[in-house]
Amino acid sequence: MKTLFLLLLIFTSALSCKSSDERNDTSQSNDLVGSWKLTETKTSDGNSSNWVVATNIYIINFNNDNTFSRNDFASCGSGSYTITTDPTNQAFKIITLTYSCNNNDFEHQFKSKYRIISISGNSLETNNVSCIEECGQKYKKE
Repeated sequence: MKTLFLLLLIFTSALSCKSSDERNDTSQSNDLVGSWKLTETKTSDGNSSNWVVATNIYIINFNNDNTFSRNDFASCGSGSYTITTDPTNQAFKIITLTYSCNNNDFEHQFKSKYRIISISGNSLETNNVSCIEECGQKYKKE
């Protein structure tokens, strides 16, 4: 009976653990907390890429409780975020934004993933994980 209990305890403990990739990285999260204004975007035509002044400027607010809000989406402008290690390159972190969309016509969630290229002081550079061509975003902390 003791063996069965011990095996059950070990099995339950193993199921309740999260891998390090699933845990929110609190040190990176602390640097991210605050209001960030999009200032530049990087686009590519397939041959070269260039940073240009952002034309669709928005502000994204990251909160201590791992929630966020944006001022450019009327019905889908908020949700939660996590920061994990990039599985393809351990040197980078991934911000996963889970949007909670709710309006009269529908309710659903969708996710966006951005690789943190650099975060220092009042500067943040990211790129969208799903970009095929080179792309990126630069933000300034407000």
